[in-house]
Amino acid sequence: MEFDRDLRSIQEARDLMRNAVAAQKQFAEFDQTQVDRICEAMCAACMANAEPLAKMANEETGFGRWEDKVLKNQLGSKIVWDSIKEMKTIGVLAEDPRVRLLPFADGVPSPAGPFNAGLDAATAPWVSVLGSDDVLEVGAIDSWLALAGRTGAEAVLPRLRHAAGAVVPTPPARPRRTRGLD
Repeated sequence: MEFDRDLRSIQEARDLMRNAVAAQKQFAEFDQTQVDRICEAMCAACMANAEPLAKMANEETGFGRWEDKVLKNQLGSKIVWDSIKEMKTIGVLAEDPRVRLLPFADGVPSPAGPFNAGLDAATAPWVSVLGSDDVLEVGAIDSWLALAGRTGAEAVLPRLRHAAGAVVPTPPARPRRTRGLD
């Protein structure tokens, strides 16, 4: 009996996700040597396939030039690997006495739950929350603290930018006003 292609696709996606979750749980138990071996093998595979992957990405999306994507693939593999291969990367945050890792699993695929749980648990006088696509500029925290100190502000809400450079479209504090804004 032939099943509907959409239903097969949905089931395949579920199976892949189930396998990925199981693999991630195993990977989380690996030691530094095991992780390093995997990262080195990933780098080698990316370098060996930089050009075919670049061509496939270009064909699939129609964006950019495949020649530029080859360099991007190489940068994203060899240079990154070379920059971290001598570093300890397993348990670094867990071993930092200034950091408290909080388990959180509400089953909701949204950043709001973890953000709010972290804010609720925070004990520091100042807290900052960044999403995975946000960038913290060098000196930003010092600048925010200085501003709060100068003004006595209880909160500092800076303009944010995504990693790609676009300003985060935070709702305006004074809708419909276009002049005299600070």
